Amino acid sequence: MKLKNKASLILGLLCVFGFTQEYKYQTVVVDALLTNNANAIIRDYHIHIDVESYSKLRIKSKKAITVLNEDGLRHIDSYVSYDPYTKVKHISAIVYNSFGEEIKKFKKKEFKDYSASGGSLYTDNRVLGLDYTPVQYPFTFVFEYETENMNTAFYPLWYPMDSYNLSVEHSTFNVNNPNDIPLNVKTYNLNIEGVSNGSNGNSIRYEAKGLKAIKWESLSPSFNKIAPSIRVAPEQFRLISIDGYAKNWSDFGKWSYQDLLHGRADLPTSTIAEVTKLVSNLGDPIKKAKKIYEYVQNKTRYISVQLGVGGWQPISASKVDEVSYGDCKGLTNYTMALLHSQNIPAFYTVVYGDKDIRNIDKDIVGMQGNHVILNIPNGKEDIWLECTSQKVPFGHIANFTDDRDVFVVKPTGGEIKHTKIYTSKDNYLNAKATITLEADGGFKGTYSAKSGGTRYDYRLDRVIDEEEKNRKIFYKNYWDYINELQVDKIQLKNDKDEIVIEENIEVSTPSYLVEAGDKMLFAPNVFKRSTQIPSKYSKRKLSFSIERGYSDEDEFTIQLPSNLSCKSLPEPKKITTKFGVYKVVLEKRSESQIVYRRSLEIFKGKYSKEDYKAYRSFRRKIAKSDKSSIVLNKNN
Repeated sequence: MKLKNKASLILGLLCVFGFTQEYKYQTVVVDALLTNNANAIIRDYHIHIDVESYSKLRIKSKKAITVLNEDGLRHIDSYVSYDPYTKVKHISAIVYNSFGEEIKKFKKKEFKDYSASGGSLYTDNRVLGLDYTPVQYPFTFVFEYETENMNTAFYPLWYPMDSYNLSVEHSTFNVNNPNDIPLNVKTYNLNIEGVSNGSNGNSIRYEAKGLKAIKWESLSPSFNKIAPSIRVAPEQFRLISIDGYAKNWSDFGKWSYQDLLHGRADLPTSTIAEVTKLVSNLGDPIKKAKKIYEYVQNKTRYISVQLGVGGWQPISASKVDEVSYGDCKGLTNYTMALLHSQNIPAFYTVVYGDKDIRNIDKDIVGMQGNHVILNIPNGKEDIWLECTSQKVPFGHIANFTDDRDVFVVKPTGGEIKHTKIYTSKDNYLNAKATITLEADGGFKGTYSAKSGGTRYDYRLDRVIDEEEKNRKIFYKNYWDYINELQVDKIQLKNDKDEIVIEENIEVSTPSYLVEAGDKMLFAPNVFKRSTQIPSKYSKRKLSFSIERGYSDEDEFTIQLPSNLSCKSLPEPKKITTKFGVYKVVLEKRSESQIVYRRSLEIFKGKYSKEDYKAYRSFRRKIAKSDKSSIVLNKNN
C-alpha cells in the first residue's frame, strides 16, 4: 500500500472512531457511494409535525446538507415563509467546514425579513431567509426552524431527495396525531431500498437511509415523477379563517364554491349592459364566449394579489372590473362572471400549470395545484381558457395546462376532468419552399410555413412577439448550418381564429453548394433539418418520455441553374419505429427542377430505458438523412 493511501486510511479511521460525535458533519466519513453523481448530500433531514387540532399545527424542520460544489448550492433552501397565521418560533443556521468544525452561526436576527411578493402587487406573505456565500467547498449547512400554524390546509410534503444529483444519508418524516384527526396519506415511489415505514396507530413515520444520487439523463422524466415522496391531506382543516372539508372531490368542490367563490361574481350593471351589447348579434354561445374572452384580454392585465385567503380565493369580479387587473384567480373569476351574465356555463378550475405535465392527484383529496383556468363545457370536448394572457387565443392551452387532470369547481360538487390533449398532428410545422440555385454555388429562397398546437406557441414567443432585428437573429440561428445566410424579408401573420402562425421569409446566401472536382454537392433539405441527437450512455439508468408529439410535412422545390444537372436521385427512404415515422422522397420533375418531400411524426409516449438505444438510433438516422447531399454535375 502506498504511503499516501495509508495516511488517508488512518485519517479516515481517526475521523470515524475519534471525532464522529464531536465533528458530526465531516465530509471524510461520508459513504463514497453517496458522493457518486452528487452535487450535494443530505446528511440529516427531519420533518416533525405535531397535529394539535384540526386548526393548529406545529412544524419542526432540520436539514443538514453537505454541498460538494457550486451546482449543489441551490439545495440549501435556507428560508421559511410566514404570514399572520404562521408564527416562526425558532430559526437558525450553522455552517461547518469539511472537517466538521463550526465556522459560522446565524441567529434569527441575522435572517433577512422580506415580502414574498414575487409578482404580487399586494401580499401579507413574508419570508425569513438567508443568503450564504461559501468560501470553499465542500461545506455543510445546517438549517433549523419551528413554526406554529393556524392554517392547516397544507401539510409539508416529504421529499427525502427532491432533485437529480442529490443523495441522502438520513431523513425522517413524522406526524404526531394524538387527537386522531382524520388524515389521508398518499405515498409515491417508496418501493426502493433504504426507505422504511414505521407508522403505528395515529403516528405516521417514514425513514430513508443511504439513497444514492440519481444522475440526470437526456429525456429523463420530471424528478417528482420518480422521487420517493409522501403527501398528507386532512379531511378537516382551517384555511386562514375558514373551516374546510375534504372527504371526497364532490364535497370538496361544494365547499370550495360555497366558501371561496360564492358572492364574488358581482358585476356593475353598466358592465353587464356593455357586454350584453357586445355579443347581442352573436347567436352561438361559444362565439359569445370568445368575444367576452377577448374583451377581458383587452381590458385587464395580470398582477398577483395574495392577501389573507387570497392565495386560494379570488378578489371579487367587481374589483377586477374597477381596477382592470388581477391574478389567475381574480381574472378567471371575472371572466366566469361575465360569461354567467350571458347565461354561458363556465367553471373555475384548479390545475398544476407547468411545461412539464403534472396531474392533480385524484387519489388524495385536498388543496393542490398552483394555477387557475376556466372550463366551458362544450359537448364531447370542453373548452379551456387561460385568463391571464393578453395574447393567447381563445381555447388555446398548449404547453402549460394541456393534457392533465384538473379540479373543476361547481356549485353542485367538484370533479376531476382532463384538459385538451394536443396530438402529434395538432403540433405541426409544415413548410413549403422554392430554392433557386445560382451558378456560383449560392441560392435564393422563399420559405412559407404554418404552425399550430405547441409549435404555435414556440413561434409566438420567438418570432411574433419580437422586434425585426431579433426575428432576423432567430432565423439565422434556426438555419445556422447555412453559411453567410442573409434574411432579406420577413412577413408574419398570427391568425388567432384558426390558431395558426404563418411565416413567409425570403433568404439568400452566396455560398451553399460544395465543390467536389467536376461535381457539386447539394443538401436538398435546406430549411427543416433535425440536428439534435440525444446523448449517448453506455448503460442507461432511467426510462424516458416524449411528453408531446409533433409532426412536419415539407415540400421544397429546387430550381437548377443551366450549368448544373442531376443524373440520378437516391431511392425514397422510410423509417418506421415505435417512436415515430420519417419519410423522404426526391423527385426529378424536369431536367432543371427537383422536388424534395419530407415528413416526420414523433409520437408521444413513455418508454423503457432499454428502448433508449433504439430511439437514439432513430434520431441519428434522421439527422444523417436531413443533412445528406446529392450530386450535381457541371454541364460543359
